[in-house]
Amino acid sequence: WADFCPESQSTLKDLQKRVLSSVKHLPPHNAFFKNAKIAYSYGRAGPSGKVNHQVHDFLLAIGDAGGCGTPATLEGFREAVDSAKMAYDTIMHSKGYAKEELTPFLRLFHQAYGRYYGLQWAIRYVYLRWVRNKDIDRWLTNFKKLNDDDFFKLIKGEHTLRLIFKTLDIVLVMNLFLNMLNNNLPSFFQFRRPITPSKKEAIHETH
Repeated sequence: WADFCPESQSTLKDLQKRVLSSVKHLPPHNAFFKNAKIAYSYGRAGPSGKVNHQVHDFLLAIGDAGGCGTPATLEGFREAVDSAKMAYDTIMHSKGYAKEELTPFLRLFHQAYGRYYGLQWAIRYVYLRWVRNKDIDRWLTNFKKLNDDDFFKLIKGEHTLRLIFKTLDIVLVMNLFLNMLNNNLPSFFQFRRPITPSKKEAIHETH
């Protein structure tokens, strides 16, 4: 059960309460989960990395299903919805489903978001390798500092360095630097627990 909520603002007890409340409204699955207990949980697993939109015969691969629509990786809700609409329009106007008939989707996407995609990838790279969950929580909290126009750009996926700098603070920058330094040192020189690309960080274990 996925729950999009900063972990520092949510306890395991709160999560259990929300899950059980939701499950009550989901027959027939509510019967399956009636007596279920949470045995193990772990921190977020980030997207696997840069996944380009791809076009093949009879196939449109639209971005990164895990990343699109997630502000923590700055890919934007609007971008995810627009990608689906562009794919729909391309398919409906194509004379067939060969690769050359579906290729206009790539042009439509890059016209709208191509100038932002490189920065999104860079942020995702940093997120996977040098950011802990507590840093993500702090970063999400900093979104409150944005005015309405900047916040709307953030969720649309229209990102610039100026906008990203507005979401940072000295503590975040220092943690990023220390995490990057630590992860690039030999293990016997590391001064804190390294961050692995899988992002699996155990936070609770119950029996």
